[in-house]
Parts: sequence; C-alpha cells; structure tokens
Amino acid sequence: LNVIALQWKSDVSVIVHECFHLVCKLMDSTGIYLEDSSEEAFAYALDYLVKNVLDMQKQAKVERKISKKS
Repeated sequence: LNVIALQWKSDVSVIVHECFHLVCKLMDSTGIYLEDSSEEAFAYALDYLVKNVLDMQKQAKVERKISKKS
C-alpha cells in the first residue's frame, strides 16, 4: 500500500510532486521503470492521480464551506 499525505489546501506543484513519487513506486512495483519507452505510462498515471487529488481537494473545500455555514 502506497500513500501520500497532503494538506487539504496544498498547491498544485506539491500535489504533482507527491503524485510523481507515488507513480514511481506503483510502476516500480509492477516492473515498469522510467525510461523513454515507458514515459507515456508514467504520464497517464500521473495525470490520473493529479486529477483525482484535485477533485478531492475541490470537494473538501466545498464541504468545509458547508460546515462553516452550519
């Protein structure tokens, strides 16, 4: 199990940085190493993770606003 921990308001550069570490660990665990022939696989995995983290960050922001109004 690989986990990244971020503050809910982390800057996108921090999110990308930490997601890259996770992609490297995930790919390494499947025997795929970063080289010219595997760049696309790394890029797609990074894209997927970053989009999901940003979506979760956006949802957390909405939930925090709702809870502050209550």
